[in-house]
Amino acid sequence: MKNILLILCAMILIVSGCMQKITVPVSSNSIVRESWGQSDSLPVELVTLTNKNGMIIKITNYGGILTYVAVPDKNDSIGNVVLGFDNLEQYKQEHPYFGSFIGRYGNRIGGAEFRPMKRFTLLQQITDPIPCTGE
Repeated sequence: MKNILLILCAMILIVSGCMQKITVPVSSNSIVRESWGQSDSLPVELVTLTNKNGMIIKITNYGGILTYVAVPDKNDSIGNVVLGFDNLEQYKQEHPYFGSFIGRYGNRIGGAEFRPMKRFTLLQQITDPIPCTGE
């Protein structure tokens, strides 16, 4: 699942390279991981992806939430275009799924398992044998 998220983020960064260029050093391409707290005693990370065009994406392993996307506008001003929160605690509260995205399994996954790219993946079963991917 982490590989799919990283591939998705890399594709977004590549597509963003087609946007109007701004003056940012070429060496600014980066991936930075930082601790963002804990949920149910498990570590939560915030991953920041930056490309040479000034686009910045922040995504967390807490549900794959996209927390921040900054892109340059027509005047080369960079701004965040994601509606969401600044910290993990706010995402733990009830909200209308800010930053959430739906993958190719946007409903329920039978038996809590699937086989992307011929690899067996077992998911944590919540309360029933068909976990909801939005929970």
